[in-house]
Amino acid sequence: MSNPKQPETRNAPVALTFDEFSPASYEAWETAAGAALAPKGGEPVKGPGFEKRMFTQTYEGITLRPLYTAGDTKDLKAARTFPGIYPLRAETGAGNLGKPWEMVQDPPAHKPEEDPLGTLLETGSLPKPLEAFWDAMAKSADPVFIRVGTVAHNGGANAVQEVACAMTAAIETFRALEKRGAAIGDFAKRLRFEFSQGANFFMEIAKLRAARQVWSKIAESFGGDEAARRTQIFAKTSSFTKTVYDPYVNMLRNSTEAFSAVVGGADGLTVVPFDEAFRPASEFSKRQARNAQIMLQKEFNLLEPIDPAGGSWYVESLTNELAGKIWAELQKTEGQGGFLKSIQDGLIQKDIEATLQERFKKLAKRSDRAVGTNMYPNMGEPVPEWPAPAADTPAGGAVSVTPIRPRRWTEQFEALRRRTEEYKAAHNGDNVRIFLANMGPIPQHKARADFIRGFMEVAAFDVLGNDGFRTTEECADAAAKSGALAAVICSTDKTYPELVPPLAKAIKEKAPSMRVFLAGEPAAEFKDAYVQAGVDGFISVRSNCLESLTELQNAKGM
Repeated sequence: MSNPKQPETRNAPVALTFDEFSPASYEAWETAAGAALAPKGGEPVKGPGFEKRMFTQTYEGITLRPLYTAGDTKDLKAARTFPGIYPLRAETGAGNLGKPWEMVQDPPAHKPEEDPLGTLLETGSLPKPLEAFWDAMAKSADPVFIRVGTVAHNGGANAVQEVACAMTAAIETFRALEKRGAAIGDFAKRLRFEFSQGANFFMEIAKLRAARQVWSKIAESFGGDEAARRTQIFAKTSSFTKTVYDPYVNMLRNSTEAFSAVVGGADGLTVVPFDEAFRPASEFSKRQARNAQIMLQKEFNLLEPIDPAGGSWYVESLTNELAGKIWAELQKTEGQGGFLKSIQDGLIQKDIEATLQERFKKLAKRSDRAVGTNMYPNMGEPVPEWPAPAADTPAGGAVSVTPIRPRRWTEQFEALRRRTEEYKAAHNGDNVRIFLANMGPIPQHKARADFIRGFMEVAAFDVLGNDGFRTTEECADAAAKSGALAAVICSTDKTYPELVPPLAKAIKEKAPSMRVFLAGEPAAEFKDAYVQAGVDGFISVRSNCLESLTELQNAKGM
């Protein structure tokens, strides 16, 4: 009798462990990262140099670190609770599996009766006293919409300002209704917050999660039970980030903004049509906006993860830090007399305006980038049909404040390009012409020539290119014959000391009125010599693009 066949073992699962690897510390990672950042043969980057390259400062005053670890969340209660349990890592334990987020299409315009404070801040006035609005609201069972966050966002507010405005407006509203007999539980059932989702993906996720935590704390301070500490949050993709030029890029912006709203746990979501910045929404743009949400639910299966950001070392840390800053801003406003007094005194408007100007400044220097507008413009794009300017609502009425008008982060660059297009239309196609004074073979000048072309085309200027010149005399002759307003010398730092002085001098001799610029920021020891030779300015990655292009438009008489 033969022996029974032995069972096969070659495919049996093998238990894998990571015991052979010792846990890595943040310090060890930082050392390795610093070595990777070091120039060839140089010392590892560390200290302030490492922080400058690897840490990111946000408009909220938060420093984003390059790496987060389990230690960053070890003391955070929210990171160790189940969804739906306070301090509200997510609204419910079932998430979108229990009730899918509401897809809101073409929401009706809000009426002053639904959120008078938002209307007041956006338009600057109300047709009747606030007391009359509070009286009507107290007698109604309709939802109470707090739109102030969206108004602040569209005015340029950061995430802290946006949520703090909404929360202090909610406090102001509840106090008014409490005097008329409302209880915190009844008010919370009616309460609806609306926030706009901006471009910083993880910040926008954290914003919605932090807003829930802050409202929970507010409701608790008013004696609210667990039910009162819940609220509904409706999100919409940002109107502030939408551009007139290269408008189809707005579809991509909508995608990331909608995604952040879903991951952040929004109860409802509106995707704005991609073309709303410059025309009434078309049937195509409305359909695309609707389908974006359907795809998130049906194709991307985003109904299934319950609080998908929960437990993330990065998102939980960011949520906690953001919530703390929102609470501090809320207390600041309360210390100033509350939301209403703060907007009557113009304090909130002043703070938001400062953030808006900071955004404009970073966009002007292109440290913030808007694809298709201040970077990578599409020169073959048809000139858009600009809408008629909206009528300004006059201040005055029963109650009035300085309004926060809807803005868009690219509006200054759009006005810049529009100025060029209108000038061309009125002057038979005449335009600012920029001559690329490319020196040497293509590999020598191409990088800087491409940079200058992209820089100048932001304003839709005509850029005159070439394959490079062998001698300064040839280049100067071609520059003079081009009739360009300005010439930009493009080559390498290594060749500039010998090349720039004679070329700049030759161009000025042959075309005295032509402006001469140098591509790149020269070393300090050469700068004076370049200027003395005739260089009028320097264009580099540190240049203020908006100011530089505006000066050239002014020189042309635009």
